[in-house]
Amino acid sequence: MPPTSTDTPTNPASGADATPAKPHSSIKETVISLVIAFVVAFVFRGFVLEPFMIPTGSMAPTLMGAHLRFDDKHSGYDWAVNPWKFVGNTQTPQPRQGTAMEPVVVHDPMSGREGRDVDIPTRSGDRIFVLKSVYSFFDPSRFDVVVFKYPGPTAGEAPGSQNNYIKRLVALPGEQVAFIDGDVFTRRPTDDQKKETNAWAGEGWRIARKPERVQRAVWQPMFDSQYTPWDAQQGKGQFTPPWKGTTSGWNFGEPGKANAHYRFDAATPTALEWTNRPITDWTAYNEWYQVANYPVPPGPVVKMGTGVAHLICFPVSDIRARCTLTPDADALTMSALLLARGHEFRADLSGGQAILRMRPAPSKDNADPAWKDLASVDLPETALKPGRATAVEFWHVDQTLSLWIDGGRIVEAGYDWSPAERVLASTGISVDDALAEENKTRGQWPLYDPARYRQASFRFEFSGSKFTIHRSALDRDLHYQPRQRPDNVYGLGTHPEACAILTADQFVFCGDNSAASADSRLWTDVDPFTASQIDDTVGVVHRDLLVGRAFCVYFPAPKPGSIPIPDAGRLRFIW
Repeated sequence: MPPTSTDTPTNPASGADATPAKPHSSIKETVISLVIAFVVAFVFRGFVLEPFMIPTGSMAPTLMGAHLRFDDKHSGYDWAVNPWKFVGNTQTPQPRQGTAMEPVVVHDPMSGREGRDVDIPTRSGDRIFVLKSVYSFFDPSRFDVVVFKYPGPTAGEAPGSQNNYIKRLVALPGEQVAFIDGDVFTRRPTDDQKKETNAWAGEGWRIARKPERVQRAVWQPMFDSQYTPWDAQQGKGQFTPPWKGTTSGWNFGEPGKANAHYRFDAATPTALEWTNRPITDWTAYNEWYQVANYPVPPGPVVKMGTGVAHLICFPVSDIRARCTLTPDADALTMSALLLARGHEFRADLSGGQAILRMRPAPSKDNADPAWKDLASVDLPETALKPGRATAVEFWHVDQTLSLWIDGGRIVEAGYDWSPAERVLASTGISVDDALAEENKTRGQWPLYDPARYRQASFRFEFSGSKFTIHRSALDRDLHYQPRQRPDNVYGLGTHPEACAILTADQFVFCGDNSAASADSRLWTDVDPFTASQIDDTVGVVHRDLLVGRAFCVYFPAPKPGSIPIPDAGRLRFIW
């Protein structure tokens, strides 16, 4: 019997009088199907998932608004910068940036070397998907990235014309919020605490600690040795790595030739120090105009039209230091040591153990304060073994120390300082003294001055073996700047007398690009329609104004060209 195929359907009709079946579709049914499809699409867009494009850089570099992109052919690093020129007095950037008379001048964040360019295409902002219905079923979580209706008035538009903003949620309903030394502190005040004139001196405050996936998304690189320029003398100036050995025996490459690998050819104690670059919250995205020097603490001088302004930079103590090293012998010990906030924070890897410690910094009164052990753990068996590369990360962030080996966290410990304790540690003055100084001089709140904050320093220490460092890097955390509002009023949460207490439906939002973000700290007014119908509180966002949670970047800024091809390597979830 021949095989029977199931690929070809058989016609049940037989004989010469069989007639083809009449088609069941019609123009009417096609139109109905299209209408239903459009209705479903609009309902889905209106209630489930909606696309948005980010216009500005208040969330940069986590999320990009319109920007210019540069790359350095010597280091291989690429980065984004805010547009320099705009159309008239609008926020619409010109499509091409830089002319022969006024080129765009930027500096490679890795090498610091200057670059000039003209006729640069302006790239659009990231296109994102927003989950619109999620907050109908779940309460927003701290550090969510949220799209909401801006509660303030919009220049040139009628009351009630609310623009969409995107920021990171930092304070929840019922909380009181304070921004101290770049971090977020919150508490749920009692009735008596609500009456305190110096709220920062009160009890009940806790630092807001970011989840790991959020923290990894917001680390901002200050230097990574994999982007060491291939020719240290190419271009303008001589490249000097920010890392420096403290003893003889270090090899950073041949003269004139930079090297991404560092070699130490001795077994004596030594250290690799971070030098010649202050650890601040400067971000390359904010290099809007010609920068005189790189970097210039507390902030680069920038040319803005016919005037001169300063982009203020604050010292940062929340960092991630990392290196990948291969010991020659089994006797290698190492430590990570951060000097910040008048204290030393340390991770020791020795004798098969990892120990996290802290102590007050040595001083004239006490040259050798006692260490306080915070936590300890046995090292993985493969850590720091001869001939094997071990990746080590030391985190100091949100008043927490942690140590990571080969991508996994092995030990963590926190310390709990109140806002008052944090102010004293980071500046050397108490909140009461700062208030007294402000009242005596009738000047600016002292904590708005970056020069008041202690500068952090960091180093790796080694002993017991020769070794090679294959990659070393330093990253810094988000830093929410304490700033005064444009109307010369204390920014929300930046002064003991400006700690708003949120109601059951109010939230506080800040941009990741704190130095250039108009957010809850700096808003000065509420749209009349919003004030009369929803909430008249300045600096907060009411629950009814929330649009949804930012979900993913589905179409990053396309590469230049006639065909908009997205930069697929920047597709990502939003944390």
